[in-house]
Amino acid sequence: MDVDSLLAKWRYEHVMMVHRMIGTKIGTGGSSGYAYLRSTLNDEHRIFTDLFNMTAFLVPKNQLPPLSIP
Repeated sequence: MDVDSLLAKWRYEHVMMVHRMIGTKIGTGGSSGYAYLRSTLNDEHRIFTDLFNMTAFLVPKNQLPPLSIP
């Protein structure tokens, strides 16, 4: 989760740098530049979404089946 948080921070800082450098001009490859990058800052572009959703899969300790240790 730390890696994903750091990537999100880098992405945000990159968006701000692009905004300072090119403003609202067209970006590389004909993209909308800053506007496109800004749209990628939401949660659907997280790298490890399944790790963030992991809490939905946690089982309470008292409901865990007994483990057989050889």
